[in-house]
Amino acid sequence: MSARRGPSIRVLLMGAHAFAWLLPLLALSLLRVYDVYLLRQTEHQLIAESVVVGELYREALLRALGREQNGHQPPEADAVEAVRSQETSSGNDGDRYRPIEAQIDFDHPVLSRDQGELPRKAASHGPADRAGASVEPLLRRAQTFNLSALRVLDQHGCVVATTGREAGTCMSSLPEVKRALAGAYAAVLRERVSDEPAPRLGDIRRRGKVRVFTALPIWSGGKVVGVVRASRTGLDALSSLWANRRGLVWLTLLALALVVAVSVLSSSAIARPLRNLTLAARRVAAGESPEKLALARTVPREIAVLHDVLFQMASKLSQRASYVQEFASQVSHELKTPITAIRGAAELLAHGLDDMSRADQQRFAMNVLDDAQRMEQLVGKLLTLARAENQGSDDAAPTIDVAAHVLALVARYEERVQLELAAPALSLAIDPDRLASIVSNLVDNALRHGAGKPVRVRLSKEEPRLRLDVIDQGAGVSEANRKRLFERFFTTERDRGGTGLGLAIVRGIAEARGGRVSARFDDQGSTFSVWL
Repeated sequence: MSARRGPSIRVLLMGAHAFAWLLPLLALSLLRVYDVYLLRQTEHQLIAESVVVGELYREALLRALGREQNGHQPPEADAVEAVRSQETSSGNDGDRYRPIEAQIDFDHPVLSRDQGELPRKAASHGPADRAGASVEPLLRRAQTFNLSALRVLDQHGCVVATTGREAGTCMSSLPEVKRALAGAYAAVLRERVSDEPAPRLGDIRRRGKVRVFTALPIWSGGKVVGVVRASRTGLDALSSLWANRRGLVWLTLLALALVVAVSVLSSSAIARPLRNLTLAARRVAAGESPEKLALARTVPREIAVLHDVLFQMASKLSQRASYVQEFASQVSHELKTPITAIRGAAELLAHGLDDMSRADQQRFAMNVLDDAQRMEQLVGKLLTLARAENQGSDDAAPTIDVAAHVLALVARYEERVQLELAAPALSLAIDPDRLASIVSNLVDNALRHGAGKPVRVRLSKEEPRLRLDVIDQGAGVSEANRKRLFERFFTTERDRGGTGLGLAIVRGIAEARGGRVSARFDDQGSTFSVWL
């Protein structure tokens, strides 16, 4: 049976069903991934805006500090200038560029929007307030385009510039501001609370339910001099998909086409080979010879096995049909002669019995008896031959001592047959009757053609088989008849009662066990060998 690597029908069906079930789950997972991706994009946008705003505020703060004390910069301003000069003159790109990584991921918590009552500081006009006032108009103008809420906080966490109404509010208690004042960038997510209805799809305003808050520290002189706190509603997946609806339509069509393709391929992988098997079976049923189909490598495993089994079964049935037809033809031919003889003798006895002498009556009766005995012998041989050619192997037969059985068989022939054991311990799993049929047919054949001289039977072992040789000292067989020795009903002694089935029975038993037979002739006689 040919081995194939195609998946089984169960795997195909389970794969198709799993694909149909997992596709929506995959879509939901991708939607979640896309949602987090959009929040991270919002965070990246806020980081970029905060960096620019922070640098603008630092420059404004340096200017404000530089105008104090009659134009003399305080020690803090000198330190800031030194740091700025050092950062600007650095030639190492690895030291110059310090990108800020986004922090929002899949397990980032979403905080409540309620921040409690935040304290406010007293009005003042210090350098931080003047620097914040100088950059606040820029923040408000930029908000018209980017819609981000920006707040610049001084080194104490109080708002000095804002796009809203939080001027003077101290936010140092907020977790993201607290981390930024400590010198680390921070990002948090909070629920979006709005009394306004959700904007329509495609509006510049965002419809998301989560708002991103970032807090970026502003460094100068080796310490934090302020914080840029930015916030914006995250872009929700629905709005983003609507903005990219053309691509979404194509993606949906592609997914549907993929589902259809998987369904068609899986069903075709099952239906097409089954349809071909059905057509092949119909041709066999119509009397045509079985032909093995050329199956694809992706055909399901069960169908490939079914195809091989059906082909073997159809081939065996075809061989059996041919065998039965040939066998019946040969049997009818062989039985025709004795039946004709019996019928002729019976007619003569029936119509001319009164005119026959006693001797003629006895002669015709003996002819009928001889022909009946020949038919009985022929039918018995035919039954043995049919069993030999169709019974199969002896896998379930008991293991017997071959030497002992053969010795008992040849003992019936007395001194006419001599047994030679090339290996004393010989055992084989075989039906004793089949072994007896092989030995008796070969020995009888050798005695008939052995010119009255003793026949030798030799047992030997040729791994993994047992070999049986029957050797006579006769004149052998003519060159023309050697090729037909093992054919059914071929005999050169039909007038002496030969049926031509003995050697055919031997061949049938040997081949049924996966063995073989052969005949060899020389000046000393003939050797018939059987391998079992």
